[in-house]
Amino acid sequence: MTKSRQAPDQAGALRFMSVGQAAELTTFSKQQLRLMAKRDLFPQPIQLSARRVAFIEAEVLDWLRNRQSHRPTPVAWQSIADGNEVSATA
Repeated sequence: MTKSRQAPDQAGALRFMSVGQAAELTTFSKQQLRLMAKRDLFPQPIQLSARRVAFIEAEVLDWLRNRQSHRPTPVAWQSIADGNEVSATA
């Protein structure tokens, strides 16, 4: 991951990450992240200047934790591999 240009993290400090950093962290392309944010499927970026946008690091990390907590169990993966649908409660 690319090195952050911000000062060391302080309790309660607001930290930003570039679109490229968010893309690297999530493994989505920059274009995909912009599309997901536009469709409210990813945190909204903040306009820092006329030509610069960034994501709030804590929001991106929360989004990733949320995705992790909703991942299918190994049993669900096997069901998906077998071509069966898995309900959200499985």
